[in-house]
Amino acid sequence: MTAATYQYVDLPDASVVTTRALLTARENITDTVAARAMMCIHGGAGFGKTLAVNTCLRELEPAGEDVRKITFRARPTARAVCYELFTALDLAGEPPRHPANSTAC
Repeated sequence: MTAATYQYVDLPDASVVTTRALLTARENITDTVAARAMMCIHGGAGFGKTLAVNTCLRELEPAGEDVRKITFRARPTARAVCYELFTALDLAGEPPRHPANSTAC
């Protein structure tokens, strides 16, 4: 697995170390994409969440998957999550003002 130029691994000859956590993330992300579902990866700062997700999603892009990345601020509101999903998925119309009462989100 070659290192990408993101996430502090753009050093010459650097590569991503395939750990058990990375393999688990890859399996979970692959299953989630196959199911056309959503998932959340969480954990403490510096545990490799971003690296794992970016590495796994990068592997799916050549397979023809339409990968869309959404980054939320800390503790996003339901409205913020709904708005970002609505925008990232290019849904028609305007995002709902009250996501709790909406079937769009």
